[in-house]
Amino acid sequence: NTLQIASSWDVRIACHRASLRGELPLENLSGGIRVIGSSDGPDVNSYGELAIDSLIWNDLQLTNIRGPFWTDSTTCFLGRHATERLRQPPQRISADVYGGRIETDVQLQHSVQTRYAAETSIESVDLGRLARERLGGPADMTGTVSGTLSLAGGGGSTSALTRLGNLKVTDAKVYQLPPLVALLKVLRNRSPDSTAFNRCEAQFDVRGEHIHFHQLNLLGDAVSLYGRGETNFNRRLNLVFYTLVGPADLPIPLWKTVAGQLSQQGLQLKVDGTWDDPQIHREAFPAVSQMLQQILDEAQQNATMPVPAAAKQWWTPPLR
Repeated sequence: NTLQIASSWDVRIACHRASLRGELPLENLSGGIRVIGSSDGPDVNSYGELAIDSLIWNDLQLTNIRGPFWTDSTTCFLGRHATERLRQPPQRISADVYGGRIETDVQLQHSVQTRYAAETSIESVDLGRLARERLGGPADMTGTVSGTLSLAGGGGSTSALTRLGNLKVTDAKVYQLPPLVALLKVLRNRSPDSTAFNRCEAQFDVRGEHIHFHQLNLLGDAVSLYGRGETNFNRRLNLVFYTLVGPADLPIPLWKTVAGQLSQQGLQLKVDGTWDDPQIHREAFPAVSQMLQQILDEAQQNATMPVPAAAKQWWTPPLR
């Protein structure tokens, strides 16, 4: 007979600039963790609280990480999945990033190959900091990012990574991004200014290294662009926009008044090339009056300005 020993523990771990190796590596981990657990031989489980001051994952720094976790020999839950196991009130993992805050629930399976899934909400992230530190964007970009992001994958590669999300950017100055500079020059025949776009709405999914935008709307007081298409991690572009001149958030009754005038000003803009060297192809868009009517109908139903239904029929060939 095999001797089995029951045990229990309550351990507090402090670390400073530690690293965790493996398929999901963490770097520069500083802070503390409390681990409470028990074992009756074949079954081992632990739970506890994260109190991590800082860590880096995939070149992304997270600070002030707090929340519960639960784990056994093959599975780890962080956030609400952990509190469900413990039959406690729901609590998510929270962290600070780029001047804003994220909250997430994570599931990890660490058997033969690491598998993971996460549901994340984003609130008040500083677009300027994100662009400068993560994307190498212009120094004068501003805005606030909020939204949701779901991701799932396995191992340390991005090739099997899938993400679904929607993001909104408000109080924005994004007009210095090269694609937007080129778009605005085409629209206005002059350099862009700070009144160009102050809001952005995006719905997208990521599969491997390809990002597909189901909706990519750039909204401003003078002109708005409603679009969709693709880009990838190599920064290539394959987007289509149509333009609407005038405020994007006109009161509903005014749309009937201006629709006839705007129907003659619509353009279709195809964007290819790269983020650093975008190429804009300008074409008249004869179906714009129909789309304007669809905008009006959907706005009356939803009290918002969603992407027009006709725009959902557009197709752009996949990036190669």
